[in-house]
Amino acid sequence: MRVRRISSLAVLALLAGAWAQAATLEGMVPRHLPGTISHFVAVGEARLHVREAGMGPPVLFLHPLLNDSRIWAGQLRGACAGRRCIAVDLSGHGWSSLLPGEDLSLDAYADEVIGLLDALGIDEPVDVVGFSGTGIVAALVQQRAPGRFRSMTLLSVRFIDDDTIGEAAMAAGRQYRSDNARLLIAEGRDALFRRFAAYIVAPDASLAVRARYRSMLEQTAYETIVAFMLARDVSASPDLLDNLHLPVLIPVAEADPIITNERAQEQLRRLPQGRMAMVEASGRLLPLEAPDALNEVLRDFWVELDGAGTQTRLP
Repeated sequence: MRVRRISSLAVLALLAGAWAQAATLEGMVPRHLPGTISHFVAVGEARLHVREAGMGPPVLFLHPLLNDSRIWAGQLRGACAGRRCIAVDLSGHGWSSLLPGEDLSLDAYADEVIGLLDALGIDEPVDVVGFSGTGIVAALVQQRAPGRFRSMTLLSVRFIDDDTIGEAAMAAGRQYRSDNARLLIAEGRDALFRRFAAYIVAPDASLAVRARYRSMLEQTAYETIVAFMLARDVSASPDLLDNLHLPVLIPVAEADPIITNERAQEQLRRLPQGRMAMVEASGRLLPLEAPDALNEVLRDFWVELDGAGTQTRLP
């Protein structure tokens, strides 16, 4: 019987191929988005995955929680002419490192964003785009580090007035999130996707939009989803709006059940430099469902600020 000998280099090659395949299957290797570069940045104990496109004044995109930087694919492709666009996977999301503990904190994410800007060597005010919970993260950064942002865009960000909503409604919200955590553990991300897709994605959204949303949710670690569901600070008081002394844009999707025209108008009354832009025929996932319309709104906003000669260096 002849025994086939395999060289050590061949063995290493086979092992490397097997590892690469396993890593891809386990989500360890970032999926490439055309027209972007992908790299990792160390921020404290975290290892954050970052996508970048374009060159020029910096723009930072913060994905909604339980999603990742892929939600900004349309913006990295279509809104970055003459700008350096940066989209990060926050801890516990996408291809970044896991949460450092069992808790998910918007305050901790605010520190992470500040650390990211420092690690990237960005010493000029940034145009930041926050979505849902990360809009609150952006507001927290502005509160503790004024001057890091030139402008802020808030997509479907809910600032809750406890006195108006009432304790019963607040308790019902906490119970809903707790039920979702139990559903996740019992039935997996698939059950959670079906529940969320019923109101987060517009009824006429394409299969491609639904596929991207599902991919991002399924990439999110179970521990992160549970931490999000059980977190106490997934919303913020309207008082936080009073500290936003910078240009703020609120794009409103026509079919967004969270931030309606009326709720956006309520927020604008607390924003001395706020403005609103309506985007028709889109649900809450505006960057995926209507990327071109959102890109136009963003570019117009930034170009207007460019023309106004807003601050270009930190004090």
